[in-house]
Amino acid sequence: MVHYYYCYDRSEIGLDKFLIAIKVFLECDSKLLSNDILSDLEVGLNFLYNEISIKFGDTDENVYKKMLIKRNASNLLVLLKKYYVYELNICLPDYITRWETMCLDENEFSEIRNIWINNSELDNLCL
Repeated sequence: MVHYYYCYDRSEIGLDKFLIAIKVFLECDSKLLSNDILSDLEVGLNFLYNEISIKFGDTDENVYKKMLIKRNASNLLVLLKKYYVYELNICLPDYITRWETMCLDENEFSEIRNIWINNSELDNLCL
């Protein structure tokens, strides 16, 4: 008997909604964030960073899904940025600055860029 397994892409499992849930969790009580959770978020967001770039040949549907994930990840990352700067009083991990650089690129969708631009009060706090 042959088993066929379909490998779901992250957008098909509701990752965009999961990112919203994590953001809500962080907004409600950031004191529950442990080092293990922060480490897991870093690993997951590093994977996403490599997976969500829009490539030539992506269908409109794939572009839309990637944009949803990038938008929700950006909202979460801005909150993580605030958490690191204001609550932990430490400089940002590289993965957050890498995401920020990618999302502020002039070729990025304005909806994504504006998430970071509208939270620019955090810039230069930890150089």
